[in-house]
Amino acid sequence: LELPRHLQHFSPQALKRLAGLLGLRVASVGTTSSVPVTAYSLHYALFGHLRPGWRLWLSYALGILAFPLVLLGDRVGGGDACFIVMEASPEQVAQD
Repeated sequence: LELPRHLQHFSPQALKRLAGLLGLRVASVGTTSSVPVTAYSLHYALFGHLRPGWRLWLSYALGILAFPLVLLGDRVGGGDACFIVMEASPEQVAQD
C-alpha cells in the first residue's frame, strides 16, 4: 500500500544462507502480514500521519476488510515481515 517505513534487513534467501553458515537446517522460511500493519499502512496512505479518533478506527475497519487481499499477496511472496524457523541437529544440541 505504501513504501515501508521500516526496512527489512534480511531477505528469506539471506536467512537461509545464515542457517547454512551456522550448520542449521531450515524448517520453514517465508513472509507474512498482520491486520495491524495493514490498518496502519492504510491510515498513513489516507491521512499522511497518525491521527487518533474516527480516522484511526476507520483505518482499523478498512484494514480488516482489506486483509484477505493482503493474505493473497503473501502467497505471492509479498508479506511485510520475514520469518525463518531453523533446527539444530541433536549433536549440536548435545554440545550446548
